[in-house]
Amino acid sequence: MVRVVRGFVIPYPRYDPNTNTYVDVLDVTDELGRTWPRLLEYLSIALKHLNTYYEGLLELFKQVENDVEKAKRKLQVLLGDKYLLVTDVIVWLLRAPLYQDPVENVIISPYKLYIILRLLPPDVLSVLFEETGVVDIGKPLETLRSILDMVHIFGEWECREELGISAAAGDKVLNSVVCLLKIVDKKEFREVVENTLLLVPADTRPGFNTVNLITHLVLTSAITWALGGSGKEVLAAILHDIGKPLDPEDHVRKSVNEARRILSNVYKILSRDEIDEIIWLIEKHHEEGSIIKRADEIAAGERNLQLVKSILVGDLKEKIKKLVEEKKLEKYRVYLEDPVEVYRLRGRKGWEFWNSFEVSDIIELTSKYVKEIRKQAYVSEVGAGGKLVREVKVALIDFRGIQSAIRRTDDLRILIATSYAIDYMVITYTPLLL
Repeated sequence: MVRVVRGFVIPYPRYDPNTNTYVDVLDVTDELGRTWPRLLEYLSIALKHLNTYYEGLLELFKQVENDVEKAKRKLQVLLGDKYLLVTDVIVWLLRAPLYQDPVENVIISPYKLYIILRLLPPDVLSVLFEETGVVDIGKPLETLRSILDMVHIFGEWECREELGISAAAGDKVLNSVVCLLKIVDKKEFREVVENTLLLVPADTRPGFNTVNLITHLVLTSAITWALGGSGKEVLAAILHDIGKPLDPEDHVRKSVNEARRILSNVYKILSRDEIDEIIWLIEKHHEEGSIIKRADEIAAGERNLQLVKSILVGDLKEKIKKLVEEKKLEKYRVYLEDPVEVYRLRGRKGWEFWNSFEVSDIIELTSKYVKEIRKQAYVSEVGAGGKLVREVKVALIDFRGIQSAIRRTDDLRILIATSYAIDYMVITYTPLLL
């Protein structure tokens, strides 16, 4: 069984009484088996709601246009590329920890408003509320408030994954949007996403295992779009490593299987042939000429080989020497001259090498890396000549004091002010630090 170790450059908020500090390194193998399948299941449920939403819209616009193909073309104008629509919903779900309302029922998270505006632009609302008559389309802010209120009015109502075929088209659309909002309001879902964000690494090699997978997926998809990739390529990019936590050793095959299973839930939006094309893009994302490969490489830029070399080369040499002498693995002797070359190993050869180590060895190397990177200033070669010195800095922003203030008061003004202070730090000051 492949053991996966995760390193935390910013210490993980789990106290270790043995060292009297927070955790720098965890063996997260068991966590992957618990949290990642739950995240994928939530994605599947959400996409079922998106599928029902799209089905309802098609029925509504079919009534307006009197033709299915005309209805589809109209929806493409209103909603944009259907592949990007599916991608947007997946990315929106992966950012769920951001969606808790600063003050529930008083201040609405802007990230929730985004998905409503994305799925219900004015022209869609016009057609939708002609049928349902729920709210006044002339009052857009009250329209948004009414939709959000429905989430709370339903209370413990459990959203069905699909509404019956006899349900009115407008109900399918409105209920599906409400169901998506209810998913991100669900405490368990936000915890699942937060745990996977913190615990699931994008890579399993020491030094490279300090980067999280969710950020890597979102970044690769965004870069694919920025490089001019098609909607299909952008959707394939968000799913290109979706199976890695379930089978790190054969992650392409597992990602293909999981991507197909997830996309099968949007069968009204994407045809079988279209899904096959996306799966093919995932299958080939390591091959030359793939725009996803290029985006993947750019997104992986934070896994800096120069930095790994400057910190781990001596320790790696000792570990390789131990493999050669104690386990009689002579084929690794070649790497004693330049241990960092093992980071360039791909596929089966790479896995054989790293699996030859004891988990304790991987933990030791990772621990060394995360401690050194906090104080490391490093040099990397650039261009044809000079050297560029970059400092690696870590900022830890502690909100515990402000959260305590929120819990101690029932003054609405203080609740609002402290919530906005947190929003300011997260949205404005953190990018400034970066």
